[in-house]
Amino acid sequence: MRQPGHLDQDHETQAAQAELVTDLEPIRAAYRRGVEAGRYQCVTGVEPFEATRALVGDEQVAVAMALEPEWVIDMAETYTGLILTYYGHVIDAGFVFDGIWTYGDMAYNHATFCSPAMYRELIWPQHVRLVEFAHKRGMKFIYHTDGNVNGVIDLYLEAGFDCLQPLEAKAGMDVGELAPKYGGRLSFFGNIDVMKLATNDPEVIEEESKTKLAAGMATREYLYHSDHRVPPRVSRETYQHLIALIDRYGRYPDRGPLLLGIAGDVSPEGRGGDFRTRERGVWCERPPGRGVLARRWRGGGGLRRRRGVRVAGRWRL
Repeated sequence: MRQPGHLDQDHETQAAQAELVTDLEPIRAAYRRGVEAGRYQCVTGVEPFEATRALVGDEQVAVAMALEPEWVIDMAETYTGLILTYYGHVIDAGFVFDGIWTYGDMAYNHATFCSPAMYRELIWPQHVRLVEFAHKRGMKFIYHTDGNVNGVIDLYLEAGFDCLQPLEAKAGMDVGELAPKYGGRLSFFGNIDVMKLATNDPEVIEEESKTKLAAGMATREYLYHSDHRVPPRVSRETYQHLIALIDRYGRYPDRGPLLLGIAGDVSPEGRGGDFRTRERGVWCERPPGRGVLARRWRGGGGLRRRRGVRVAGRWRL
C-alpha cells in the first residue's frame, strides 16, 4: 500500500515551508501571453477518486468502498476541499479561466472500478461540488477518464459535466453510439483508436477517422483526439496522413477554414498538453475537452510539436 509523501526535514519549520511558495510571476507572464493570443485557458488538476487511489492504493480503496464507505467518503470530501481551496487561491491571485480540466481514471476496459450505485454514494457528490464551483464562476467542466464509463454517463450528466475525454475505444467507448444518445447535453473529445493508428495502414486510418468524425460532428459537440497517447510505433508519415484526413473530413461548412467547429474549450498550456500544429487548425494530442473549437492560428505551415498554439481568434458559445 502506498503511503502519502512528506516534506523532507529541510522544510520542518514554518519559515522553511514558506520558501516553497510558488513564484507566480512566470505563470502570470505565460497566462498574459495566452490571454493576448486568445487561447482558451484551463486550470487543471486531480479529482477526489484519483487522489484517494493515489493515497492508499487501488486494492485498498476497492475494499474500503465495500467495507468502510465512511472512510472513503471522508477522504473524497477532504481531497475535494483541498482541490477547491487550491483552485480558489489561483483564482484569487487574479487568474480568470475558461474551464476546469480535471483527471481521474475511474474505469478499466470493461466497466468502472466500482458500481454506479457505489460511485453515486461515495464519489459523485464531490464531483458535483467541483462542477458547481466551475459553473458558478462561468467555467466549463471537462473530465478525463480512461476506461469504460458507459455505465455512469447519466450520472455525469446529472452532475453537470460539460465534456468527456478521451473516450477509450479499446475499452468499449464509441462516439458513434454516444453522440446520438447524449449529443446536445455532453460534448465528446477523442475516440480515435490508437491501435488502428499503430497499424500504419492508410485505409484503416481513413475509415477510423472518417466514421468517428462523422458521428461526433453530427451533434456539433465533438473534437478530434486520440483515445490514448499516440504510441511510438505510429510513424510520422502516418500521423501526417491522419491530420490531413481530419482536415478533410473535420469541417463544418458554415464555419470557414476550421478543422473542427465545436463549442467550448482548449487548454494549450494544460497538464501534458502536447500540441501538433499546422496551417489551419490545432490538434491536442495528450490529456491533461465541453467540446473544443479548433481555430486558425498565426504562423507558418508544416507539422511540428510545441507547447501551446498561437491562435488568431476565439469562438465561444
